Amino acid sequence: MNVLRGALERHGRASTPLLIFAVTARGNGNVVKAWSAGTVSECATLSDRAEPDTVHVEQAENLAGVLTGMNFAAVASPTCRLEGAAVSSATVISSRWAGGDSIPLLVRAQIGSREVYFAPHMRQFDDSFLGKPSGMEKSFSLLAPFLLFLNHVVGEYGWHLDGHYANFTIDDPWLTDPYGALNYRGLLDQMDRHNFHTTIAFIPWNYNRSKADVVALFRAHPDRYSICIHGDNHIHREFDSYAVNPLDVQAREIRQSVARMDRFHGLTDIPYDHVMVFPHGVAPLDTFRALRAYGFLGTVNSLDVPLGEPFPDDPEFLLRPYTTNYAGLLSMLRTSAAVPIPRTDIAIQIFLGNPLLFYAHHDLFERGIGAFNQIADMVNQMQPDTIWAGLGETIRHTYPIRRRMDGDYDVRMLSTEIDLSNSGGSGAVFHVEAPEGLSPEANVTVDGASAVFELDAGSSALQLTIPAHQTRKIRIVSNGGFDPRREDIRKRSLYVYALRRISDVRDMEMSRFSWGRVIVAAYYGGNAQEWELALEHSRWLMLLCGALLGVLYLWRRSRHRNVSNVGSKK
Repeated sequence: MNVLRGALERHGRASTPLLIFAVTARGNGNVVKAWSAGTVSECATLSDRAEPDTVHVEQAENLAGVLTGMNFAAVASPTCRLEGAAVSSATVISSRWAGGDSIPLLVRAQIGSREVYFAPHMRQFDDSFLGKPSGMEKSFSLLAPFLLFLNHVVGEYGWHLDGHYANFTIDDPWLTDPYGALNYRGLLDQMDRHNFHTTIAFIPWNYNRSKADVVALFRAHPDRYSICIHGDNHIHREFDSYAVNPLDVQAREIRQSVARMDRFHGLTDIPYDHVMVFPHGVAPLDTFRALRAYGFLGTVNSLDVPLGEPFPDDPEFLLRPYTTNYAGLLSMLRTSAAVPIPRTDIAIQIFLGNPLLFYAHHDLFERGIGAFNQIADMVNQMQPDTIWAGLGETIRHTYPIRRRMDGDYDVRMLSTEIDLSNSGGSGAVFHVEAPEGLSPEANVTVDGASAVFELDAGSSALQLTIPAHQTRKIRIVSNGGFDPRREDIRKRSLYVYALRRISDVRDMEMSRFSWGRVIVAAYYGGNAQEWELALEHSRWLMLLCGALLGVLYLWRRSRHRNVSNVGSKK
């Protein structure tokens, strides 16, 4: 014990904190007494009892931060009770029962300059959340004592991102005002008032339809508006299983989407992010490979695991809304803003330092143009230094970084582009690990100048010295050998043309009527895939619906002209 205590001492500083976990009712009494200086006297045997309902974070702001006072669903129960005269005031996390009983899960003992933490042995009684995308809260609850301890202890020496980033994305609209319930100028006012950023997930088929006034708005406010790629033609699940849409077709659509967005940029002078938001659902694994080959920074969807791949049953996977486990492509998870988001979910993401990504469709603003304000305000209140940015900027800052004992920094590139910042007060050396599967033919630049990743400790690394408060832009350029200028961007499919026009009528015309809003709400509420797939597979039915909606559109325009004529005569 004395040897261990000596190893924990740090000259001129507080001792290294220690966690003693899996404490049981037998055999640990003398150990916990000695290490806690009497704060914890024993871990007393518990009689058989029902499982706890929640895990509660006590008032321990310096450890728990934004989690302080919150409750999470319990999935494990302590097998003994940590007891002692000062345990109550030293408890950081506890299990709680509906009847009001509480048992400590993490106790902190302060002995001079030394912090020692104790956690009882736990028995997991709920594993239903494993392997399910919705299991983040329970995964956090399971690991909470360890996560709070490590977060407190490791600081900048543990892997973390370089800032707190957030984004709000609206799927589908092209640049016309209004687009259904979305008013771009009105939303800009809300973004300025409530401090958030909106990305439009733009359908490349619409590349040549933008209205001049909205283009000017985007160009004038790049801090508030940005563009990313949303499919290509946005037909039903165009990036579905290969039995529905073969890989070679999906690869061609990816190339065409880039070529169309390049043309969009040429027509509007609005930049766009090489980030894919798949229409209707995430694509299969080989499509991820194609995205990476054609220079995409990543993909952002409501599921970060490719179609057809089993969802990992590792609880740690649920604690990060991003992964490069699939073809080395950065895949990020986003959350719908159209349904209530638990405050605890946002708190967990902030505590873990994860980016917060939200999305919706134009119908969110049928509640009013300020429909997203409550979420933005909650994020900004819980994490005041949140940086709201486009998906591209967010991805370029999604890189794990940690300080080394020699004062240098280790960095892991998860995407092919990062903006590496030195926020310290003096220059520092950064050892940047290349992203997985870096091609030898890839062109690497740092601030536009050629650079080379060299083999360092078994992996490819780039060593950079960055002065204080400066940023270096690292880019790895690879486009899969295709030239966007040679891709056919013409809209030659009558089928796609009809479908996109029907979608316009649905979003921009039907939403003006109460009966139309009911149908649109059902569409966005989850019934879309069934009837849209049936519609697309029956071309005669699609053309009939298109004709009917076209008649509705022409009738409305005729009615509007008649009203205008009457007004002019008056």
